[in-house]
Amino acid sequence: MSANGKMKRIHNIQDRNRKIGVPILLLIVFVALAFNVSAFTALSISPTDFQSNDPNLNGRAFLLSVVEDGSSQYAVGTIKAADISAKGFSAQNDLKIETKVNEQSCNYGLVQSNDFEILRFSNTKTNAWDWDVTNTMNQCKNNPNYYYTFATGGVLTKDVYCITYQHMGVPGIIQTPSTIFNADIIVTAKGETKKGTIGSETDRSVNIGNVAFAKWTGNLVSGEQCPILASEGFRVIHDITGNWRLINSASYENYRTRTIAFDSAINEVIYNKVSDASINNMLSALALNNGAADDAAKAVAYAKPVSFTSNDLNNGQMKLTLNKLIQFPLITMHVNADWLGVVIPVGEPKIVDISSSIFQEGTEGKIDMTIKNNGNVQASFSVSASCDAPFQMIRASTTLSGMNPGEIRATSLPITVTTNDNIERTCTVTVQDLEDGSKRDSKTVTVKATPLAVCSPGQTLCDGQTAKICNSQGSAYQQDTTDPTRCASDDGAKKIECEKQGGHIVVTTTNPPWYEFWASSTSKTECRIPRTPIIAVIFIIAGIALLIFMAYTGMFGNIPVWVLFLLLEAVGWIWFGLGRAGV
Repeated sequence: MSANGKMKRIHNIQDRNRKIGVPILLLIVFVALAFNVSAFTALSISPTDFQSNDPNLNGRAFLLSVVEDGSSQYAVGTIKAADISAKGFSAQNDLKIETKVNEQSCNYGLVQSNDFEILRFSNTKTNAWDWDVTNTMNQCKNNPNYYYTFATGGVLTKDVYCITYQHMGVPGIIQTPSTIFNADIIVTAKGETKKGTIGSETDRSVNIGNVAFAKWTGNLVSGEQCPILASEGFRVIHDITGNWRLINSASYENYRTRTIAFDSAINEVIYNKVSDASINNMLSALALNNGAADDAAKAVAYAKPVSFTSNDLNNGQMKLTLNKLIQFPLITMHVNADWLGVVIPVGEPKIVDISSSIFQEGTEGKIDMTIKNNGNVQASFSVSASCDAPFQMIRASTTLSGMNPGEIRATSLPITVTTNDNIERTCTVTVQDLEDGSKRDSKTVTVKATPLAVCSPGQTLCDGQTAKICNSQGSAYQQDTTDPTRCASDDGAKKIECEKQGGHIVVTTTNPPWYEFWASSTSKTECRIPRTPIIAVIFIIAGIALLIFMAYTGMFGNIPVWVLFLLLEAVGWIWFGLGRAGV
């Protein structure tokens, strides 16, 4: 907070859809709060980007800076419609914001300490017969609040002293405080008032009717702090009723001194000598201890209202209510601009014409468009396109800036393709307003391309011994099936012709006689076509028939017949194999 007591507040204005334009959402970041009624003064409005988890708030935003006078529990301010309209927007209603802190307090944690417990002591003196002294002392020790016992006196009787205690309270530690608050937020527009309550320990965010959403995001520190009670002479005890209470630190320190003195007096009786002087000194110290204990356990008041919200021994809570704000809650608020009647005029894009000329692979094609602004304000449009594969956009989008109402402007987007055939596909073009993506127009266009020409249709060539011919598009050579042997050598032609008949080429080499030692070997190429020799089949069938005859006549033991069967089958299968090999 500055020296003049002014607190800066920031307001965001964000877009939404509406027929007459784009209604916007107002994001208000403000600091609560002020003693005197004060008004907001608009300083500036500038565009910015705003992101939120609320899907209705994402998108284009505008930053509105304002100041507000004041320094305490209540503040009220009005953002005039003219303040927004003057910045190029169209607002119909003023927005009144009231904030009221119902409570701001300091919260202190309380825990048990290891310091001296506050005890009040009592002494009972009993005159007992000598034989009954031990029993009397045991009765004292059986007391649940027993502290110490001893006996002194004559031969037949003795005085038995029984010292017991009473709990007055367990001392505690006051921990570092935290600041808590609770505030009402009231918004008014077009005669309607909505209210919500927000707090640092209750609901940290709240829906205000159905027109606004407020959220506590932290505090701005004024420079003042919650009181540190220990430094102001206070501490706490957990008393015999089970409740925390605020006591005086000086009184407790006096009790600490007195209880140490009392313990010293008892030690003198125990370890030194039981005498009338030591007993009187102990009884005097006991009385002084009790007086100090009564003072130390006495509850005291603080200058500001104090209440104990939890009396748990190790998790107590004490609340101190403040009369003056020492921290200023920082709150963000989202206001529905439909309620305010705030709009941003936008353009209305229209695709008047769209076309694309056929192009060849390897060159750059185009989608040509004519765009018109049918809106009543100057606007900027984004133009983008997507195409079916294999067409691709070289540049996916372009921007048409500053189009006046009614203006018509031509633009284009480049495309490319990779293909081996004549091809035809569809592209979709979308034009939308940069301020409001819902204002858009889309159209489709047919794009055509031809493959890159590498030959003339029907042109032939030889790739080694493979015959090839140019396809009908002129984009590539393919195997020529109409005349496959035109590129082959004599042997190659024979091989192709032989394979067409289902055969294979066999090369045989003949060596000259030994006496023609000067002659060279000769080679012969022939096509061997697989065939099925009829005589071989007859031999095989005859063998099978002979086997059936032996089985029918019982001649399995006739060896000559078996020899004949094996001879028929061997000749038949050998002859059949040679025939299938083309020999």
